[in-house]
Amino acid sequence: MDESVQCGPRAEKNSSLLRGALQSSGIGSWRVVCSEVPSMRHYDSGDDGSLSWQSLGFLPHALMYRFWEIFTHVHVLASAFEDEQGAEELLAQCTSEAEYLESGRRWRDSLMDWRTSVEPHLKRRRINALYQMSETMVAQGGVPSVEASSVYESVVQSSPKYALELAKRVVKRSAKSSNQTTRAEKEAAELNRWSYELSVIIEEAGLPVTYQIAAMDNPEKGWRRIFGSRRAKTLRNRFRAWVRFRSWLVSAANRTWPRGIQDLVNYVEEGVSFGCARTMPGELQAALVVLETAGRIAEPDQLSRDPTWLAHLQSWKSDLDGQKVSRGSAKPYSVAILIALELLVVDTDEQFYKRLIAWTMLISVWACMRVDDVQCIRPESMRLSTRGFSVKLLRTKTTGPGKLHGQVHAFIQRDCTLTGNDWLAAGFSLWDGDDLMFPRDYLVPYPTANWTSVRKKIMEPPALANHYRMVLSSLGTPKREDGEWRSNPHMGLVPDEMVLFWTGHSARHVLPTISASIGCLKVDRDFLGRWAIGRSGSNSYLLTSRQIVERIQALVTKSLVTGEPHYDEDELLGDVKEFAESHHLVGHRIRRRHTVLPLRGQTKSCASWEEVESENEDLPEEQVENLKESALTMGAIDTDEQQQQDGRISYFVTVSRRTGFRRLHVVGYCHVQASRCQETVAVDNIQDAVFNAICMSCKKKLKSVSENAEVSGSDSDSSGSSTSTQVDTSEDEKVSEP
Repeated sequence: MDESVQCGPRAEKNSSLLRGALQSSGIGSWRVVCSEVPSMRHYDSGDDGSLSWQSLGFLPHALMYRFWEIFTHVHVLASAFEDEQGAEELLAQCTSEAEYLESGRRWRDSLMDWRTSVEPHLKRRRINALYQMSETMVAQGGVPSVEASSVYESVVQSSPKYALELAKRVVKRSAKSSNQTTRAEKEAAELNRWSYELSVIIEEAGLPVTYQIAAMDNPEKGWRRIFGSRRAKTLRNRFRAWVRFRSWLVSAANRTWPRGIQDLVNYVEEGVSFGCARTMPGELQAALVVLETAGRIAEPDQLSRDPTWLAHLQSWKSDLDGQKVSRGSAKPYSVAILIALELLVVDTDEQFYKRLIAWTMLISVWACMRVDDVQCIRPESMRLSTRGFSVKLLRTKTTGPGKLHGQVHAFIQRDCTLTGNDWLAAGFSLWDGDDLMFPRDYLVPYPTANWTSVRKKIMEPPALANHYRMVLSSLGTPKREDGEWRSNPHMGLVPDEMVLFWTGHSARHVLPTISASIGCLKVDRDFLGRWAIGRSGSNSYLLTSRQIVERIQALVTKSLVTGEPHYDEDELLGDVKEFAESHHLVGHRIRRRHTVLPLRGQTKSCASWEEVESENEDLPEEQVENLKESALTMGAIDTDEQQQQDGRISYFVTVSRRTGFRRLHVVGYCHVQASRCQETVAVDNIQDAVFNAICMSCKKKLKSVSENAEVSGSDSDSSGSSTSTQVDTSEDEKVSEP
């Protein structure tokens, strides 16, 4: 039998026989199977004579076959060991224990000598392989060269720290600029700064959103937008609360993000033991909520939702509320301050800017605005008519772009005066000065050094609140002489430290306090500070708010001027006296200066101060009688053009949204237009109409133009066509056609 065929190196039969023989008898049995082992000429001869299987002729044939079966190429065997220990381990794995004890050392020394002799060939082979590899990579396109500076720049710019430094520079430049005319630009710069401050914390903690933003084309904008529509002040407060906790966490646990609620609890407990602020646990919770929400941590993994942590927060709140006295809400201005401000606005001898701030304080009082709300007013949105003052608020704490509700309006009735002076018109005219005629998206700019003009620079709300106090400290004590109110500049109304008794929120609390004291319903009072907008949509709120607000303002004015209904500010004056005495002032003297009630005057109508402007709105009944009755009698409204073509009289019924009160109107007989009302019912047959009362203006006009109209003198609930029990006996006269 041909040996080259039967004993080929790849023959499955020979390989299985050899493996079986080696497993059964070990390397010592190689003589038994040597006849089945391939000869030397069947081995790979290698690249040259020195690096071939023939160079291992000093080894037994069976052992060399074992090496060939395992390594295939002789240079792979040469690379399998480098020292004597490696050679011993290789022989121990390929031979039996008996053969290794008998010939292992001799074979080891022979392998080491052979390894030394072929080392130059191995080195040359490695160099050739490396050269061929490099040629192959270049042939496939190679690796383009990249400068280290460009790589460093791309890495740095993708981090929020880089964007934070840019934002800080913008804020610093805007603070130094003297020609800052856009409030939105400054707010945007502040928003960018605090967004990136919190983004650095999120990236440092490695929250999930970090990897999402890293995959974006513009990571800088991604970091800016992860906080949604939150205001810059909100992000600033959250950052300041968290950075204190982070400093404690680094020093206590050498970490930048809490491991669990144990870190949060330990921090707050330590603060409570040292007498922390009452709001500290709540501020930490608010910061944690923002970071976990913006960081896209799954809700089940959020520490801010942990029941144990929430229970601790409730317990701390109870303990801290019991230990410390709450500051409470801001104290409202006294009536004496309102009178002094009105006198200051109409006094042309006073400084221009002082009058401007006094007028701003008064509109803050009557429109229940925060200091921040005042700076959200565009000057061009202010309107003044005989009905009153109206203005659009671009953005407040709870309304505006990005909020649930859009822009809202504030209203002041024209008759809101305690001194009888038209302070609304006097202060409104101040904004027509040339110095204030520059484009801006805020109301009050900074003054010049002598307060005679203004600078084109925005005044932040805290600075505006400080200017409020400066004006308060300059007010003289009001005194009524010969039926007129005058100010005594030599007797300060708010001297020395008394300015600290009132804050920037004091103006917002005046009208709600007085209206609650004289018995106005809470459902109506909520319209004063625009709190009722959450109960209805923005459109329906705008339709009803002005009438309710003006009605309350008229009632408050009547209460303060005439004393009916009675308003008692004795409790407020008691607090004024106590505060004055605690600051080393004569308390009873300060209280006496603020005691002006009852005014014992008469309310003054401002309808004659300016020509009536037509306003297509549903006016209250009092203004319908005073302002529109004369227009009807003089023919200011052309009723003939608004009737139907066949000459018949047309009717419609308006329905009150809040009370459901139904009032009958005649088309064209009064100022009310069906298209301007929120809910109306067309009336085809007057006998089938359901209503509670007749419009007084329409009733008078009907008597003069129609002989067939019959007006009953009984109450509307006695008529068979009326279904309501809420009837105004002075106005419930129905009209029925024959």
